[in-house]
Formats: sequence, structure tokens, C-alpha cells
Amino acid sequence: MGATAANLLTQLRDALMDTDAAAYYWTDTLLNDYVQRAASEYSRASPQLLSTTKNGDGTTRRFDCSAATGLLFVYAVEYPIDEEEPVWLAFQEEAPGTVRVLTAPPAAGTNNVKIWYAAMHTISTSSTIPPDDDPIIILIAAALAQNAAARWSSARLNASGWTPRQLRELADENRARADRLLDQVQLRGPHGHSRMPVWPLQDTERGVGS
Repeated sequence: MGATAANLLTQLRDALMDTDAAAYYWTDTLLNDYVQRAASEYSRASPQLLSTTKNGDGTTRRFDCSAATGLLFVYAVEYPIDEEEPVWLAFQEEAPGTVRVLTAPPAAGTNNVKIWYAAMHTISTSSTIPPDDDPIIILIAAALAQNAAARWSSARLNASGWTPRQLRELADENRARADRLLDQVQLRGPHGHSRMPVWPLQDTERGVGS
């Protein structure tokens, strides 16, 4: 489990050096929004991998899991399921969460087809983001906060020691560090699955490997 939203808020305030509760520069609402936006961006680089099961009927090739919470895209279709070595079916995602398998339809059965899908991470009283990647969330959120503050203060008299230029420079530095780390996590693929399917070339009409 990763840090809670409250933990991340504290870490973000520490990173922004905004820890005087009597005179916060950023409100909790704003910073929590930046944390959620950072989690959304992280999710697109390294989504969590979840699954749902569907019933085969011996004729259906189309399966719909579009109602799955936080779904980004379908990652794999497993059938038959729970084999020692996963068996992956070639498929086409016709719409987000709606897939058509390109092989013979799965046999009739209850919950005998498993749809693996990439999903958004969540942060609330717990987090699905790996704890080692919490610093990425802080860097992205800090850059968002600093850029917003730079825009807000650029046409105003600034009573603090921070100028819009300094805030933009800090934001750029944090953004660059976050991008480097995001590039690294993206190479891992969806979080939670170490064996990615490798598809052969497929005759989509016959469903036969070429």
C-alpha cells in the first residue's frame, strides 16, 4: 500500500516549503487536486492491472467490461484461465472496454474468460501507487502548484520572497525530474503483472498464427 492522501499532502507541503499552518500559501483543496492530477498522469505511464471475468457461451466473441471503474484500456484476454502458464487470446478493442477475440469463441462456462485491463490508480485512505513511486507524485504535484502560483502572481505585487520567475524555474526543475522518472516506470508496463503476453502475427479472419 502506498501513502494516504493525507500523507501525500504533508509530503507535498514539505516539498513546497509551505508548512506554516497559520499562513498557508496553497489551500488543502488545491494541493489535493494537484495530487489527484499527478496520480492520473502517473496512471497513464504505469497503470494498475486489474481483471474481471466473463461468461463464455460457445458463440460469443465480444465481451464488454467498459463499466469497470477507472478503465483505461484492455490489456489482455485470458482463456482458458488459471493455467500454470497463462493462455492469451488475440483480440481487438473495438471501443474502450469492449473486445472481440480473434480466435474461436470461448466455450460455454461461468466466469471462464478473464479480461485484464489497465486502470487508473487511486489515492484516498490508501493508495494503489507503489510506495517507491510516491516521489513522482510529489514532483508532478509540486510543479503544478508552482506553475499555477507563478501565473497568479505574475501580475500582482508579491509580498513573499518568491517571484513568478523563481516559481517557474522550480516548476521546470520538478517537471524535468518527474519526466525522467516517468520514463523509467513506463518501461515496467502495467503495475501488478510481470508476464506480458507476446502476440504472434495473426490471420484475423481465420484466427490462425502465420
